[in-house]
Amino acid sequence: MIEFEGPIPEGLQSISLPENFDELSAEEQLEAKKLRAAQSLYKLYTIQMMQDYPEIAAALRFRDSLPGQITGLSGSLFSGGEPIVQGMLIRLQEKWATYIGSSVPCPLSFIEEDKQKQKEDEKKWASGVVLMEEFLDQVGAYRGWDGWVNHSSYEYYKVRLEKCRHEFLDSQCATNEEISQWEAVWPFMGK
Repeated sequence: MIEFEGPIPEGLQSISLPENFDELSAEEQLEAKKLRAAQSLYKLYTIQMMQDYPEIAAALRFRDSLPGQITGLSGSLFSGGEPIVQGMLIRLQEKWATYIGSSVPCPLSFIEEDKQKQKEDEKKWASGVVLMEEFLDQVGAYRGWDGWVNHSSYEYYKVRLEKCRHEFLDSQCATNEEISQWEAVWPFMGK
């Protein structure tokens, strides 16, 4: 496995060094070159895998389609993602003929009230996502690896996560009851 801290490269374009590369210190330039090398290896591995295993490549392309996103997000129903999944199902109902054809009736049926409620719920969900993004920015860990950090950074981010949690609760809560409500749904468990 290729392990690095930084964005996962997308597409087939080559990986560039940062625009301010010449202004970086020698150590920062070395780190930038190491990151580019790791990202390049990751991309080459992905390209080779797609050539050797076209079925996997097709599955990865499916992942980015509306039906693939619905399938992928269905697991989010139990972690608060229901408004997004329901919105995608509404879009699937509206575009059913595009994906399946007009000869098969759509098994989904949403009335206008359902659609309006979904829009309201999605706005509330989006507000929660903004709060979470702000919190994660405060923690400062790279987020492209689904919460994983390098072993050498683990203890630092474990302490940082707990400090940021306390600061968040202090800024959002006025009562012990509110603190208890936030703690009951807190998504980040330091382990």
